[in-house]
Amino acid sequence: MAHQRITYLEEKLPDKKFLRIHRSFLISIDKIRSFNAAFLEIGSIELPIGG
Repeated sequence: MAHQRITYLEEKLPDKKFLRIHRSFLISIDKIRSFNAAFLEIGSIELPIGG
C-alpha cells in the first residue's frame, strides 16, 4: 500500500468508511476516538487535520 498514491486509495475506498484528513493521512472513520479543529485522535496517536 505504501507504494500507491493516497489519491488512488482514496478513490478505491468507500467514502462512508474512510476520510482524508490531511494530504498524508487517510483514516478509517470507525477508529476516530476524538477530534478538535486542529487534531484527530486515533487511540493514543494525534494526527493533524488539514494541510
